[in-house]
Amino acid sequence: MNDERLQQMVDALPRRIEPGHDLWPGIEARLGQSQRERTPLAGLAAAVLVAACALGVIFGLNGRPSGGFTAATTAHSNAVLAKNIQVVDQAIAQVRDALQRDPTSPALQDLLLQAYSEKNRLTIQQTELELTRSYTS
Repeated sequence: MNDERLQQMVDALPRRIEPGHDLWPGIEARLGQSQRERTPLAGLAAAVLVAACALGVIFGLNGRPSGGFTAATTAHSNAVLAKNIQVVDQAIAQVRDALQRDPTSPALQDLLLQAYSEKNRLTIQQTELELTRSYTS
């Protein structure tokens, strides 16, 4: 096939093709469904972000409270850790609810694993803080 023949075939194609039926309702339904599925994920992402920001303010890179150890600092750090654990627990509950509706979702399963990992990390930091406080008092 030469270029001239190809150009004739292209020129013969219709300039506009109308779909056989309206596709938008099906697309819109799928978009709405994916938006509903993302809602619990946004809650978990916000919870993890809040926990990470709060810990970043209190703890240095080595995982120990910044500044000197005082009873007030330790008590405040422990309270923040406890609040962050509550936030992560709420996120875990939201993801578990979402998994009841969509048990095969890899994204939800991954978020649940991440939330449990975050809770474990926070609990370890809380325990280390308590141990440090008991050794320094």
